[in-house]
Amino acid sequence: MAVKKTLIPWSSAKPAPIVMISGNEPVLIRMAKDRIVTAARKSDPEEIEFDAAGYQGGELLMAASPSLFSTSKLIVVDSVEKCSEAFLADALAYLDEPNDDAVVLLLHGGGNRGAKLVKKIEAKGFPRVDAAALKSESDRAKFAQGRFKAAKRQIDESGMAALMSALGADLSELNAGVEQLVEDTDGTITAQVVDQYYGGRVEATGFKVADAAVGGDAKNALSLLRHALSTGSDPVPLVAAVAMKLRSMAKVQGFSGSSGELASELKMAPWQVDRARREVRRWNEVALGQSLIAAAEADEAVKGGGRDPVYAVEWFVSEVCRVPRTRAAFNPRGALPLWLGPLAATASAIDSESVDLRGHSRLVVRSVVPVQNALRNSLVELTSGNSICLLCLFLLAGSNVLADDANGGTNFGPHSLVALASLLVGLDPLDL
Repeated sequence: MAVKKTLIPWSSAKPAPIVMISGNEPVLIRMAKDRIVTAARKSDPEEIEFDAAGYQGGELLMAASPSLFSTSKLIVVDSVEKCSEAFLADALAYLDEPNDDAVVLLLHGGGNRGAKLVKKIEAKGFPRVDAAALKSESDRAKFAQGRFKAAKRQIDESGMAALMSALGADLSELNAGVEQLVEDTDGTITAQVVDQYYGGRVEATGFKVADAAVGGDAKNALSLLRHALSTGSDPVPLVAAVAMKLRSMAKVQGFSGSSGELASELKMAPWQVDRARREVRRWNEVALGQSLIAAAEADEAVKGGGRDPVYAVEWFVSEVCRVPRTRAAFNPRGALPLWLGPLAATASAIDSESVDLRGHSRLVVRSVVPVQNALRNSLVELTSGNSICLLCLFLLAGSNVLADDANGGTNFGPHSLVALASLLVGLDPLDL
């Protein structure tokens, strides 16, 4: 017979002869415990607490037995994940004949210790409250929305986005923020309301920079960035905020369907999907890919891999502001092919003015498409629509040799272009 799953959310926690809170998220543990204890206290029980790690044999059975002082009992057992063998044996035995007038609340912080007890609780049909850490931002956003709903308060999409930007990384801070907004404000909670309370936080500043950067508003993005840096903000969370925005855009690009359908698949909240879709409309795959590469370079630089973290974050934000404006230049119909056996790589030199953190220029290889012929003298298309020959391309790289024949001569045929592709990888000025 299959074991009945009895795992329930913290918001459904209530007293039972035996109930376990499983997980290590302090906020969820506290709220689930408060719900159970508050409800159990209505019958004015005798309250007993002990730690399972230092448990002595017989304590549980004695504590749960009816007494002269009260027929009802509330017994809270902490650290079940570290329980002694004596506790495990007594708890397993108690499950066979629990006292219906007692509430035994077991707190299990996770791990394999006590797994036999967990299985027997589920087999007997007693509730187990889920207090596992909320690792994804979408789960934390759902938590916050549930808290507002329980308080009969409304927060609009912009307000939720602002709240998650400021406090969404830490559930305890997010929960405290929800409680403060519910207590201190009236009416619908908007982004302006959230900004009054939390707009000065580093996280909020970082996401404001990110919003301006992906929108191509270089002036505002750099102004916000420099203000943040001048007031003591660290470059690391600023880079992280912009990178998170880019990753969200990359997740939704090319997907169709409703935001609700995509939210569960992409592990994002519906409002995050809608916002990312709006932001990604002015971007294409290559521009987004370039910015993600820049994000990785900047992340490395601000975490000790570069000499100047401030320069790294300013360069990164400038790159993100600049890249979307080149979208029109990426036209597959106008690109010229490079023969690579049965395939051809189309390349564009529109980013020849772009450099990475090491000062290297970039040649962007855009796509690989089937072709019938090798066009050997026109490889790279400029923004003007003109092209440059292969020899000129290698002059850009600091060499005028494509590939050598066995007899020592220069070979400009299709097979040498295969050598060209592998040779370019190692050249300093070009980043394929």
